[in-house]
Amino acid sequence: MKHGMAQILIVEDDIPLAEQWIVALEAKAHQVLHCTNARDGLASIGVHWPDLVVLDFFYKCINGRAEDHSGLTFVQSANQLAKSLYKPMPKIIAVTASVPDAQFPIDVMESAQLMTNQKLTIRRQKPFATEVLLNDVTAALRA
Repeated sequence: MKHGMAQILIVEDDIPLAEQWIVALEAKAHQVLHCTNARDGLASIGVHWPDLVVLDFFYKCINGRAEDHSGLTFVQSANQLAKSLYKPMPKIIAVTASVPDAQFPIDVMESAQLMTNQKLTIRRQKPFATEVLLNDVTAALRA
């Protein structure tokens, strides 16, 4: 991968927010894919195998029903897929607007990190400045 040219998957149901991120990431020469739900996001990983996933961690639906920890389910499924295909797990930036910072369940994030052998970048509250996302993406791709 050339510097600044990563394939990035955004799993985000807030379409205007995702579009803002897409424009900013494409301006930095990244190829960006977008899915509005976790199920499609997992399918996209299987087909495109992105370098990085920006994941709405507390997504409300992954298996057709509401779930409190759908981000963890997404990470578990992606990790199983990576192992079955002998591919490296895509890096993940987890974002959420579902809970205030003080209530963000760190144990869930730690479980996801242990499962994937990688540190997940946590951006607890959205929306946040697009420049913050660009900085997180740059840092995650360098790690």
